[in-house]
Amino acid sequence: MQENNIRKLYENLVASYGFSEENVMFLKSVFPEMKRDIKSLYVAYSVIKNDLEQPINIGDIELNLIEDKVEITYNSNVAGFYKDEFKHFLAQTITICEGILPQGTLVELDLEKIKVPNPYATQLYVVITKRFLGDENGPFYQYGGELYPTGNYGTGKIISFTPATIKRIVHMGYESEIDEQFVYEIMDEIVVKQHRLSMGFVENKEA
Repeated sequence: MQENNIRKLYENLVASYGFSEENVMFLKSVFPEMKRDIKSLYVAYSVIKNDLEQPINIGDIELNLIEDKVEITYNSNVAGFYKDEFKHFLAQTITICEGILPQGTLVELDLEKIKVPNPYATQLYVVITKRFLGDENGPFYQYGGELYPTGNYGTGKIISFTPATIKRIVHMGYESEIDEQFVYEIMDEIVVKQHRLSMGFVENKEA
């Protein structure tokens, strides 16, 4: 996804939460730092989810848990948010910042982060053939795909996965303005307007 569309989605997400005007401006100001360090966003999400009382740094941003609040400091400015609401917001921010790969992209998945069809496999390559998989109003997987190079021979099953399970991109699929617009509209609908979560942030995977 293009950087300008990622930023537009993020700003739409911020506006959708009904935060105070001061907090809206604050969250918009920290976007470059958050986008630059997605790994630290995952760490911050884990710390908040597990109620760990330790400061978290995302570039020049510092987060602290104080009872049921998250206090964020950036450039001497401070903003406070309710913990549960901010955890949900942070999960959706990560989903937006990660973007969406085009169909036809070949990726290697991390065997430590996904259940594999063959428990003896040492590598797992998948071609992305589907995106946005899930029930109409529930959590969703960003990607579905077929094993490479064999396809899903004998099973017919699609492997569903999230960006966090991707170890590396081997070959990028075809990108176009039409695809960019399609992805933007889907993300704006399901993440921004419906506030749906990626399956990677669902604590009860049976949900």
